[in-house]
Amino acid sequence: MRDRHVNMHLNLRPFDCPVCGKKFKMKHHLTEHMKTHTGVKPYECEVCAKKFMWRDSFMRHRGHCERRHRAGVGGGGGGAGQGISEAPTV
Repeated sequence: MRDRHVNMHLNLRPFDCPVCGKKFKMKHHLTEHMKTHTGVKPYECEVCAKKFMWRDSFMRHRGHCERRHRAGVGGGGGGAGQGISEAPTV
């Protein structure tokens, strides 16, 4: 924990992207960045099967899709709120 705290204050970026060379202060930022190179989309709406790279985009979509589904517009089968999963697919 102390190393991360020091890195933030000293502006150290010890985690390098092996693809583009961009540097990050924290390992999880590099992990998230790698999705831009791999194209991995771990979040999937089980109503409409649309996939998302970022959780925040998925959550925004989930709200819209859930409302549309309840209103009976588009989407797949099942009852209201069913078939929408927050857990990322692997």
